Amino acid sequence: MGFLFAVIEKNLRRLLADRWSIAIWIGIPLVLGVMITAVTGGSGEALPKAQVIIADEDNSPASGALTDVLRSPGFSAAIEIEQMGRNEAMAELDAGRASAVLVIPAGFGEAFFNAKPTRLTLLENPVQLVGPEIAAFSVEALTDMVFYLQQGFANQLVVISGMEPESQRSALGGMFAVFGALTQAQPPVVEVKTGSSGGGGFGLALFPGLLMMTLIFAAQGVGDEIWIEREAGTLRRLSSTPGRGLAFLAGRAIAAAIIFVLVSLPLLTFGFFAFDFDPVLMPATLMWLALAGLVLTAIFTTVEMFSPNRRAGALFTIALMFPLLMAGGSFFPFEAMPEFMAALGRLTPNGMMGESLNAYLGGASAADAFGQALPISLAIGAFFTGVATVRFNTGFGAG
Repeated sequence: MGFLFAVIEKNLRRLLADRWSIAIWIGIPLVLGVMITAVTGGSGEALPKAQVIIADEDNSPASGALTDVLRSPGFSAAIEIEQMGRNEAMAELDAGRASAVLVIPAGFGEAFFNAKPTRLTLLENPVQLVGPEIAAFSVEALTDMVFYLQQGFANQLVVISGMEPESQRSALGGMFAVFGALTQAQPPVVEVKTGSSGGGGFGLALFPGLLMMTLIFAAQGVGDEIWIEREAGTLRRLSSTPGRGLAFLAGRAIAAAIIFVLVSLPLLTFGFFAFDFDPVLMPATLMWLALAGLVLTAIFTTVEMFSPNRRAGALFTIALMFPLLMAGGSFFPFEAMPEFMAALGRLTPNGMMGESLNAYLGGASAADAFGQALPISLAIGAFFTGVATVRFNTGFGAG
């Protein structure tokens, strides 16, 4: 037991020391929730578009990915993009044929991958009233994306920076899609049947998905820790001591469960106040979130352990994380999705567990809400934990 407690303490210290990651795990769902509410709210009337010219002076995969995001369906609902040189762009702006010019400076890509300060310059048309405001709002959202990617996915960006330019642009496009896809949803007609006495509409329906988003980010980060342990030689020493492998993985799981409760609590507390949930539901909700985080961690850790190296592990888990977020109800609730996509999303671990949480917060009893998903979740977690344990004992730990 002493060894188990030592592993728990060590992992808690390591995870809690990475304050930026914890802040990002908590902050991204909150920020995205505000963005989604802003985009999907309102009267549904068509908005005017801003004419934005991009002067890309960097011509790097990072600046190209940034331009791709602004051309994506979400942003294109509010802005129209052209690309040209800076002098030509300024001539268009002076002639009144553009709402704004966005200048991406030379060195942007290098600064982006190395988490260094950089500046995007937005030159607005002083004659127009609405267009420059729309452009400024869109670029501000874009800079928020850059900031959160730099701070929350530093390890993954290191991996991507070593790829070929085309692969860099493609990988960055996938990461930016987590944010850009939020604006693709048109204001949906969502009927939320719930026992809550408060309102909430779209935000209420999305709330469980945002909690699952927090857990996916955290679980991916915890999963990456297994390679840090291996590269530090910790696993090699453990593999030479019989019986310690399972205790080590168990200690990691317990420490991760504590972290999942901590990172879920701020958003959960906000939701309980905002949507007037009964405080009695809080303990069971936290336990369910801890279980969901452990299931996701088991999946991500297994993927990491079967990867040939840390870079590949980070890339594979990124590739897995985005579809889980997209299909599992973290961008928009199942009620707002096409039926086939919602059916697919409910089969994902986060989608299944998020829907059960939605039912529980909506007034269903714990037995009705969690009864069907609990054994399936435990089976998924046990399966991947077992596979990870076998992998640890048959080569990964001795690497």
